[in-house]
Amino acid sequence: MVAVMIRRMWAAAAVLVLAATAPATAAPADSRSTWPQTGSDAGRSFYNAGEDLLNASSIGRLKRRWSVPDATSDCPGRVGPVVAGGLTLTQDTAGLVARDSATGRQVWRDTGIFFDRLAYHLVVSGTTVVVTSSDSLCGIEGGDADGYVCAFDLATGRLLWRRSPNTDAAQLIVTRGMVIVSGNDYGTEPNVEAYRLTDGTPVWSDGDNTDGRRTLFSPIPVGNDVLITRGGVSRRVDAVTGNTTGSWSSTWTPLASYGDWVFVGDSASWSLKAVRVSTGRVAWSTARVSSRVATDGRRLYLASDTSLEAYDVTSGKRAWKAVLGAEVGQPFRAGGLIYVSLTGKPLAVRNAATGARVTTVPQLSSLSAVAGGRLAGADAKGLVVLGL
Repeated sequence: MVAVMIRRMWAAAAVLVLAATAPATAAPADSRSTWPQTGSDAGRSFYNAGEDLLNASSIGRLKRRWSVPDATSDCPGRVGPVVAGGLTLTQDTAGLVARDSATGRQVWRDTGIFFDRLAYHLVVSGTTVVVTSSDSLCGIEGGDADGYVCAFDLATGRLLWRRSPNTDAAQLIVTRGMVIVSGNDYGTEPNVEAYRLTDGTPVWSDGDNTDGRRTLFSPIPVGNDVLITRGGVSRRVDAVTGNTTGSWSSTWTPLASYGDWVFVGDSASWSLKAVRVSTGRVAWSTARVSSRVATDGRRLYLASDTSLEAYDVTSGKRAWKAVLGAEVGQPFRAGGLIYVSLTGKPLAVRNAATGARVTTVPQLSSLSAVAGGRLAGADAKGLVVLGL
């Protein structure tokens, strides 16, 4: 989680800059061209079910299509990319930028809010781009800071609404037409606030300070609910109404969810558990645990130390294990393949069903999105997009 940046000294003017040569509309979206947030979906499954262009037979044809170098300054660092509506979006020292996914050409750019301000999260839901940020600009004197929650039109970059919650907005969930934020800044009120995605109308909040600090326990929803911690006790809360629907173990940290499954790391037993959302019951458990997981609803993919393993979701039986010879990063699942970064090595690509080696991608050291026959990731210099 990004640390709270420093106190605002001036207010930035809300100015939207559109690329002079760019059209005001983006290409139509389809399921395979979308990786709309970190982890692909609200459950952070790291799975793109619609990808059907990149597979074992086509990945060898990938070529470098465009790139954007990272700035030398760390203020702000790059957030994203996420992919939706034919666009690849990032927030960095150039502002909040939407580029054509095929060519890298700038389509629109916001520099009124997100120029020298650090974004925490960048999420696309439907035709709306949601960005959260501390309201502090970079490089200014220290102090506490509330946050911003902003919504932009995906196609044009037009600011739709902006809210200033009583929190630094470092945590974000977008689910069921709701934008739900909380923070990690001890200089502001411990609060969870929910806004309607379409117009930013406040719908509910959970911020009474009388019985302890309240925050989102996890950025991953559990079914129709989000998890809120109050005074060290966690509970399930309906994402739309804010009403409590049940309890939740404070030792169960959600790692990923998909369909009726949520996979949690249990700090009490140091294990990974597969839990049915509909019943709240544990289906199976393993002593192998890591926060680097992905799931496609059939298998759970677990990266731990130098190995990548796959487990049958229903039974918990291990389907395969691959020892990759270097520290394994976050798995990404799409098009029958599993992608993982390896410390000091090129991106590795494995068969999702068997774990067999497919290839490596030497142009990338890490990966952010798999969508529309493209890989969006990074090399030593910055953002790189490869495509067929």
